Formats: sequence, structure tokens, C-alpha cells
Amino acid sequence: MSSISNYGRGYITKTLFGRSLNPNGTYFIAALKSSPNSASTGSTLNEPTAVSYARVAYANTSANWSASGSGSITNTNKIKFNVATQDWGLITHYALCDSFSGGNLFIFGTLTTKLFIANGDNLIIDSYGITISVNS
Repeated sequence: MSSISNYGRGYITKTLFGRSLNPNGTYFIAALKSSPNSASTGSTLNEPTAVSYARVAYANTSANWSASGSGSITNTNKIKFNVATQDWGLITHYALCDSFSGGNLFIFGTLTTKLFIANGDNLIIDSYGITISVNS
């Protein structure tokens, strides 16, 4: 299940109603150790602090996202993080941000499987591992 941040709600509204915003060409996927809330920003996320950790750039293209036509969209390609060179801890959530670090938070959600990422592990969010839904 996904949730939209306060920033994300404003961004969607402004984009849909001609307030001069364009969809991001790239999202930066963050791995999180706890759930953010709707007031969180890209700077307040609980991400791993290990040197090997970095958000993953994921292009906002039809090749990477598949719309179902029923108000949801899912990633069609794997999202591969760097190999951990030290423990990252338990990863429980993901976030879509507009920057490699800090920045704005658009959408966040719970990973289907919570994973402890240890030294030498490679976190991969499988194809169709993120589903974003817009409900009425």
C-alpha cells in the first residue's frame, strides 16, 4: 500500500490543473528503516547511514511503470540498490523522492517483505514490487 505526502498531494493538484509543474523525469527510490508520514520530507526519512547506501535513480517512463487503468501503477523493472559494504539494518519501507539526497518526498509505502540488509547483501525491489494506487 502506498501513501502520498503533503508535498505529493500539492504537486499532483498543481500538475493536473496547469500550475506549470511537469512530471519528474526521474524519481529517486529510497530504502527506509521506518515509515514516514505525510508531513515527512526527503531530508527527514530514516534511510541507512552506511557509506555504500544511495537512493536509486529510476526513470519516469512507460518502460518503467505500468498503469493498470484502475487507478494504480506499478514498477515493471527491478530496482537495484548498491551492494552493502556494511549492515544497513532492517528495511521496511520505500519512498519516491525528487532528489538523490534530501529534496521532496512524493510517495511512500511498506515493502511486501521486510529485509535485514547485511554486509555483502544487495537490496533489489522486484518488478511489480511497488504499486501506487489512487483511491477516491
